[in-house]
Amino acid sequence: MKPLNLEVIKIKRKIVLHGPSTLTISLPATWVKKFNIKKGDELDIAEHGKELRINLEKEFSPEIKEICVGDLKRLGKTYLTASYRQGYDEIKIDYNDPQYISIIQSILSRETTGFE
Repeated sequence: MKPLNLEVIKIKRKIVLHGPSTLTISLPATWVKKFNIKKGDELDIAEHGKELRINLEKEFSPEIKEICVGDLKRLGKTYLTASYRQGYDEIKIDYNDPQYISIIQSILSRETTGFE
């Protein structure tokens, strides 16, 4: 498995008061979806000076979709963009024509923002 992208993404959150003394913040929806966080899951929180670091106890396993397009270039485009919209973390494409890679690169640059 390839290493996770360790890019630092900063997100601002407002603190919410629950009851007389409990303060809470919400987790970013993209992070929750990416790591499949569900109600009742436990997270580890570590204090590092002024930082709090939130870690998952459960192992992250990316959702992978495999597509075999053979020589059907238009069908491959449809499968690739549909798989992207469905939220797969990784898409493996099997194709016959070596020049099909340029079509894949074109689709990735025009229609799948943030996907490499």
